[in-house]
Amino acid sequence: ENGVGKELVATALHARGRRAAGPMVKMNCAAIPPDLLESELFGYARGAFTGADEKKPGRIEHAAGGTLFLDEIADMAMSAQVKVLRFLDTGEIQKLGDSSPIRVNTRLITASNRNIPDLIREKRFREDLYFRINVVPIHVPPLRERSEDIPLLLDHFLDVLSQKNGVPRPRLAPQMEHFLLKYSWPGNIRQLKNFVERITILYPGELVDVDKVQALFDETAVPAIAPGALGPLKDAMVEYERHYLVAVLKQTNGQLTQAARILEIDRANLYRKLKRYGIDAAQIKREAHTTASKAPGDSD
Repeated sequence: ENGVGKELVATALHARGRRAAGPMVKMNCAAIPPDLLESELFGYARGAFTGADEKKPGRIEHAAGGTLFLDEIADMAMSAQVKVLRFLDTGEIQKLGDSSPIRVNTRLITASNRNIPDLIREKRFREDLYFRINVVPIHVPPLRERSEDIPLLLDHFLDVLSQKNGVPRPRLAPQMEHFLLKYSWPGNIRQLKNFVERITILYPGELVDVDKVQALFDETAVPAIAPGALGPLKDAMVEYERHYLVAVLKQTNGQLTQAARILEIDRANLYRKLKRYGIDAAQIKREAHTTASKAPGDSD
């Protein structure tokens, strides 16, 4: 699932392995346009294309002697998959516009929140690449299936985010731990971290109880049905869909690609739904950016 901490697992594998002294390079395949992905991965030679005034090493070369973490590898274009497979088979890469391959000693860790065997059947992911990367699979369960981690993560994020924002660490009321353990955390660790940052900014050094944070969780709750507001099922479904779209966009900070992936619909379909319901994704993104960048003590 999204937000379960795949990158943290990859970082821990690197830090505890024989390559810990080498670089740890991270790349989200879904965040880079397909036409730029290959140059990001493999680099390019001078004059390879308009604007390539000097040669540039790619992420694989930057990670030489260490680890390259490719997140959301299922979103990688088929053309790039072929070249990644060749690199894994030969240990060589070839920069765009260069005629000579070079050897690179880089360990690859990949991750995805999608069912790759399904994508293989749909001819959207190469089976031979899947067999090559699926050597030691690690399933990272959602947070709701490992609630015993929540107190540890809370303590870690409270320390880190209080220092980051330069404010005293909030204190959690005794009933808060029970409340947070019972919550399902649909956004997983990413949602938990976002929650901790919000209370750190809103309640620095204060005692935080359930009443203060209830509204933060109500954003993703099923809308309440007012007395006398009952009506056709299709109207209720429309209202819930609109509410849920807004909740997902808030959770992803207005990132449409990520929201579409969570909803398991394509971006075009998501655009149509946002237009139908009059949802301003750009405004949600601006609000998320303002919340994240606003330092404590800043004036409005």
